[in-house]
Amino acid sequence: MTELLMLKNLKKHFSVQSGIFGKQSGTVYAVDGVDLSIKSGETFGLVGESGCGKSTIARLIMRFIEPTSGSIMFDGTDISQLNQKGLKGGRRKMQMIFQDPYASLNPRMTVGDIIGEALTIHNLVENREKDKTVSELLDIVGLPRDSINRYPHEFSGGQRQRIGIARALAVRPGIVIADEPISALDVSIQAQILNLLQNLQKEFNLTYLFIAHDLRVVEYLSDSLAVMYLGKIVETGNASEIYSHPVHPYTEALLSAIPSLDVEKRKKRILLKGDIPSPMTPPSGCTFHTRCIYAQERCKSEVPLLIERHGRLAACHFPL
Repeated sequence: MTELLMLKNLKKHFSVQSGIFGKQSGTVYAVDGVDLSIKSGETFGLVGESGCGKSTIARLIMRFIEPTSGSIMFDGTDISQLNQKGLKGGRRKMQMIFQDPYASLNPRMTVGDIIGEALTIHNLVENREKDKTVSELLDIVGLPRDSINRYPHEFSGGQRQRIGIARALAVRPGIVIADEPISALDVSIQAQILNLLQNLQKEFNLTYLFIAHDLRVVEYLSDSLAVMYLGKIVETGNASEIYSHPVHPYTEALLSAIPSLDVEKRKKRILLKGDIPSPMTPPSGCTFHTRCIYAQERCKSEVPLLIERHGRLAACHFPL
């Protein structure tokens, strides 16, 4: 498989302003030097605690926000350098499924207009063909064709997410970024949406960047995996290998929290010390050393590089 999306030293720093004159009082290091490589046709999982920068990466890739520095290469083009005209074509190839199916759909638009909007913007079909194309997309995601004239408030959460998926598929994208796509849904519906995403990937040869905090979901879907902590990638590689033998202590702690009905597979829970530090004042050295049960003096002063450790990349001075 060829590399479809590559992030190189990607950074996003937000200025914090205070006072009546808006004087800068600090900087939030939301994404702080991320390198990622996603291959065509795979599902790439991105996991980590809330606030670690996962959704910021999604918004950077989509150019909803501008990077502070670094590059975003998609299919050989640095999309971080595209102007608005060039970005229009780039966004056709990259689509996003949002976390909240309630907030992500315009309540004043019909389902037909929501799904068909991108078809019109990118001139993919003539007006007389638009309703037919939208109806076919509704069939694909498991919604009745008469949904085309209804409004989002008439649907359940799971059905709204199916509308969001149909909207993403409308322009036949090369990659779909799914940002916590099932976390706002009832547990009974989550499996249906996951199975739908898997079936669509096979049918349309899609590439997914799947962002989640639920490691069970990521294990079920992902071919490759990256673990993120405080704006940085701490471990990345083959998903099954990471799940079977984590190299970074943070990954080990996250995996130990996954509940299992299999007594033999249950792992001793590793309780992390304290709260996740503020991204405004990240710890020196290894940012995880304040919570790591294996931390040594070197960890407090020297930043670990993301280099090969036991067959995958990990940023740890003392890999497991």
